[in-house]
Amino acid sequence: MDTFLATSFDPVPANSIKKPTIIIMSDGHVDLDALEDGMSREWMTVWIRSHLLEQDDRVPFHKDDFELAEQLFINMWFRAKSDSLVHDALDFGCDTLLGEAWDSLLADKLCRFAPNLLDLAAVIRPESARSRFADIILSPLDFTIPLLEKWLLAAAAYQNQSPELLRKWMLLLQQGIHPVITCSVLSQSPDWDMKWNALLLLFKALSPADRNVLFNSEVKRFLEKQPGCVLDILVSQLELFSSTPGFLDTVNSVSVSLGYASIFR
Repeated sequence: MDTFLATSFDPVPANSIKKPTIIIMSDGHVDLDALEDGMSREWMTVWIRSHLLEQDDRVPFHKDDFELAEQLFINMWFRAKSDSLVHDALDFGCDTLLGEAWDSLLADKLCRFAPNLLDLAAVIRPESARSRFADIILSPLDFTIPLLEKWLLAAAAYQNQSPELLRKWMLLLQQGIHPVITCSVLSQSPDWDMKWNALLLLFKALSPADRNVLFNSEVKRFLEKQPGCVLDILVSQLELFSSTPGFLDTVNSVSVSLGYASIFR
């Protein structure tokens, strides 16, 4: 593929011997093969930091075009092979910087790259950061603090969370802490009772206007998997559901579309 820019970018300390060349191809993407020639995890870490801080004069991002600072690395992540050096370096760099950002938060210091870094982590879900996010969720912190919402969002992006973590997410939901985020994690639980309890707690937390929209798809999904169990639960919660205008009609429509009779008469 043709290239239109080739530059050497060395954001690491002067004593580093790894100085990869950043080549921007004609399609606007970074040439990953060229990047891997001489790249190190440490170099990638410093590049991520400098780019998120808008101090990257080699591959700057364009805020006027509504480009996100983290998009460069998201694109690289999805273009790279899962066993590539680029994947490994991005995983390492993201986790390392998450450690810096978390230490800054605990020290009540501003970390300017933290918001974009957490958005990056929520998309690429670095495996090396899984235990870090687990420790954060299991900690006794006050998750009602607005600064912690993005940390919760990034932690919620991970699949296959442990039973211990799921119980903590349920506790957060029961406390009314970011119910949409917490319920999204609990919907992954293999325990159907936990899933339904989470869904009912979310239903109670939502405004009447939001209940039909968010609950409709979930009812359909559950009916497809466990129709008998779901029908019993829906009927048992009649008083709760009937307080929301139009909700019973919505559930009936979903039930009929799946070949069942109307649940509520």
